[in-house]
Amino acid sequence: MNTYKKRLLAAVLATAMAMSAAPVGAHAEAASDLDGHWAQAPMEEWADYGVIRGYEDGTMRPNAKITRAELTAMLDRVMDYQVKADNHFSDLADGAWFTDVILGANAAGVIRGYEDDTIRPNATITRQEAAAMFARVLSLDLGGQHVTFADEDEIAGWARDSVMAMAAAGYIHGDRVGDNIESSFRPNDGITRAEVITIFNNIFDDLYQKSGSVSENIDGSAVVNTDDVVLKDMEIKGDLVVAEGVGDGDVTLDGVKLDGKLIVRGGGEHSVIIKGDTTVGDISVERRDSKVRLAVADSASVEDVAVTNEGKGVILDGDATSVSVDAAGAEVDVTGTVESASVAKGADDVTLTLKNGARLDQVSTAADDTTVVVERGANASAVAISGSGTTVKGDGKVASVTVADTAKDTTVSTKKTDVTNNSSEAVQTGKPNQTINPGTEGTTPGGSTSGSIGGGGGGTTVTRYSVSFIDAAGNALTDSEGNPIESQRVASGQTVTLPTVTVAEGQKVSWYTKDANGTLALFDTQTKITADTTLVAITGSDKFTAGNGSAAAPYLINDAEQLKAIEPNDNADAPVYYSLTADIDLAGQTGTSMVPTAQNIVLDGQEHKISSSEKTGLQSVIYQATGTTTIKNINYDLTNLDSNSSGLDLSPLVWQLIDTGVNIVFQNINVTGNHSVDGNNGPIVMFDLMRDSQLTLDQCTMAANLEGRSYNGAFIGGHSGSDTIVTVRDCTISGNMVCEKPGAVAGNAYNGKDNKVEVNYKFENTNTISGTIRGTVTAHYGIGTHPQTLTQPEEAAKAGWTEAAGEGQNLYVAHTDNTLSINVADDQSITITPSDSDQVTKYEVAVGFYSKTYNDDKATGTMRIYRTETIDEALTEARTINLKAYGFADVGLVSDPSAITKDALENNIVTLDDGQTYFVIDGELDNDGDICYVGSPTEPKTTRATLITVNAYTADGKLYSTATYKK
Repeated sequence: MNTYKKRLLAAVLATAMAMSAAPVGAHAEAASDLDGHWAQAPMEEWADYGVIRGYEDGTMRPNAKITRAELTAMLDRVMDYQVKADNHFSDLADGAWFTDVILGANAAGVIRGYEDDTIRPNATITRQEAAAMFARVLSLDLGGQHVTFADEDEIAGWARDSVMAMAAAGYIHGDRVGDNIESSFRPNDGITRAEVITIFNNIFDDLYQKSGSVSENIDGSAVVNTDDVVLKDMEIKGDLVVAEGVGDGDVTLDGVKLDGKLIVRGGGEHSVIIKGDTTVGDISVERRDSKVRLAVADSASVEDVAVTNEGKGVILDGDATSVSVDAAGAEVDVTGTVESASVAKGADDVTLTLKNGARLDQVSTAADDTTVVVERGANASAVAISGSGTTVKGDGKVASVTVADTAKDTTVSTKKTDVTNNSSEAVQTGKPNQTINPGTEGTTPGGSTSGSIGGGGGGTTVTRYSVSFIDAAGNALTDSEGNPIESQRVASGQTVTLPTVTVAEGQKVSWYTKDANGTLALFDTQTKITADTTLVAITGSDKFTAGNGSAAAPYLINDAEQLKAIEPNDNADAPVYYSLTADIDLAGQTGTSMVPTAQNIVLDGQEHKISSSEKTGLQSVIYQATGTTTIKNINYDLTNLDSNSSGLDLSPLVWQLIDTGVNIVFQNINVTGNHSVDGNNGPIVMFDLMRDSQLTLDQCTMAANLEGRSYNGAFIGGHSGSDTIVTVRDCTISGNMVCEKPGAVAGNAYNGKDNKVEVNYKFENTNTISGTIRGTVTAHYGIGTHPQTLTQPEEAAKAGWTEAAGEGQNLYVAHTDNTLSINVADDQSITITPSDSDQVTKYEVAVGFYSKTYNDDKATGTMRIYRTETIDEALTEARTINLKAYGFADVGLVSDPSAITKDALENNIVTLDDGQTYFVIDGELDNDGDICYVGSPTEPKTTRATLITVNAYTADGKLYSTATYKK
């Protein structure tokens, strides 16, 4: 095996455009000025490849600025350009050392001259010029990518897309500020030799300069620049470039899995051979001086073949999914089976030939003067023509041809071909005086004739309908050049060809129909036209399936990524509308929330489900809701949705409701699944923090089974606000909630200002409890604690519910347990005195942190569960366990981190100045800046306390009773 291979060495290259890894390998004797340089390893390695060369004085000059000629020469040593352009540059002298390489790179389209016909070989190349040259070498996609640079406005328009594509691919970076924050790109500064080599090093993982066989996986991209190279049984993570240096020789891929693109700039009509079980997605054929043969054999798989070599083309000897031609004058020969072939608008004078045995399902051409040749023994199922001067001919079989209304001067001379002529001109059939008239269907000579054929045949006239195109305001549409987009005449039962509408970056067009009442409906492009139709172009964000956020055309959400694209809306008078079009699976989602803020929006689930097919630690679907917002028609299954916050188990639909004077509506939310709950949990809303606001639960159903400890609500976890009206209208609790202190509406209410929560419940129409709300300590129809502080008493809340099992049967306090208790000794050991019930078979002991929380300098409390231990047996006598009842200390209060140690159970503990030992709290305990401080801001150590809870469970896993202890 004669190849040069690169190995990656982890090394930080701390310079502009430098990346996070540098290669090492065999290298030449170090230059005198490379020792200790940050780019020493890559420069020595690329010197071994012969890509960069030193100076006569033994130096490499890594920090020297590089010229346009020098960079072009380096690229030539990698690609080995074979064809040279004519020299029309006034400053490129014949015989100069760089003339041939510049003309070669110019012919390849890599380097370009200036408007004054100069090429400026000795000028220092700028950073944006270098990025553009590398982007052309790699054929990068130059559309729709953006990387933020502080000085991106200084990047020239001609270079912007190239710079963004290179940065998005990770090949270049701007100057760094701190560890990982991008700053300036400095587009007009010169680039150094070391920086250029670093870019080479980041792009190319392998460079094959000698013939032979290779069988080794490649982590990045690779270049082959010589013939007779075989890549066998390997995986290439990046792109593979068959460079100009291959010439007319062969390159073989045998059992290769190519994750990136195959870029073909070399290889002749003898071929690039793709065989074995090789898989290739995209192939870009770019050789400029010759036709290239792609031989696809065995079980090899090829997706799209893009032909961009103008005036040349490709011989596709084998099967592929699709062929796209974007090169004028290209000649494309197909010998295998291809699902679709297309000729782009502007790719004029293309000849597409189906050889004997070839099969092509669909051909479309928007270019002028396209020739489709179907030789004897070949078969094309359908040809669609929208350009001018198209000819379909040959002795093979073409089943059907559709001629669009934009087409002109069309000839179809294949025999027995059904033609639908939507154009305003007759289609020639190759037979004198026999044409297929405008607006008719017919069959070319050679078989039975139907439809209307001029000169004889007499057939029938096809019914056609008008399809017109307007914008959302009802105005006529125009194309990119400002010309009106005309209506189309479409044969009955045929589909319409949608026009191209130019929109700004980040937008997309969706097509809708509008009925007599003005109601919009998303248009299916496969719909058969059976009546006159008006299609409305709705322009909206490309982050969604369709729509523009209006009530008539809401943004349509089809998956979790589109759900994340919901944004807050500052205009309360004009809500933005969103609708789900499919069930949303949250599997794999992590972090705080999918949607940061739902503000002044309407989110309609359309009865679709939001759930997760696997366990996820997502805190909530929506982090906060505010403004005038409605969330409706959602089936929410919370079985696999766990909160990632300490002391809170389930993941609610919305984490918190905030602000003053807001109006939030939940309508037809159906909660299902099974989950544990632990302190202020609520499946629809975790925390209601609104003031002087309105919250409506309308036709909501809690059908889940929830069980755990502490305060929890069937709909809302907890309230902390004042002067808020909660309207409960036609709601149903058909599931079960069992915990210490549950509430049929909310689990807890707390307010540090005056220890009184001004929440007024309004129960309207019929609200039903057909499931069970059971508390081991207490249970309430309104909230699960502090009912005496409510504006509306518990009795009034009870009157708002109808109980399916009869009065008092669905919401009640569980069994009285006279013996279950907790004792904490001086050594802080915990003794459990068991329940007196023979039904209890398991105990769960939880040591928690009870902190004073602050609202307007008044304190209330909240619990944070820290550690639990299970006694999985029925106790007949008291049991002492080794879960110690330490206090708790915020890690921010520990001035000496080395003082933190571990106890026997591997808990982090610390002894503070008061001589007491505490658990160390690592997590975030501050929710939103005004509540849940760890202690008082001035006396942080005075408000910590330990809370211990023991839950007793029956053999069938039901919570029986609870005991608590607070230090």
